[in-house]
Amino acid sequence: MELGIGITVISLVFTLGIIVVVFRMVSGSMGDKATLQNGVPGSAIVMSLAPTGTVINDLYYVCSIGLRVQRPAQAPYDVMIKQSVPITAMARVNPGCTIGVKVDPTDQTKVVIDWQAPVLNTSN
Repeated sequence: MELGIGITVISLVFTLGIIVVVFRMVSGSMGDKATLQNGVPGSAIVMSLAPTGTVINDLYYVCSIGLRVQRPAQAPYDVMIKQSVPITAMARVNPGCTIGVKVDPTDQTKVVIDWQAPVLNTSN
């Protein structure tokens, strides 16, 4: 009886550990939460898009995305980010599209796509 309880406890701990690892992996690929909450809003032109081959739950594709970031009163600059893209938003990150971003106020190389930002006019 004690052996059965021990195996159950070990299985439960292992399962919880896997859940924590998967949760951290998924939440980390969505973009830096601190930058999304405290970042400076801006826009970016998608310069390149390359899937990494990682797919999360058949709903999110982790991609390397080249962006030309534009912030008010600053010169545009290029960055490469790795972020998961919801399958329903793939068309928003095609090269040439303009998207909303948030930029870390202390490190302009930390940029995340702000999926809550309104879709910007992409006509040039």
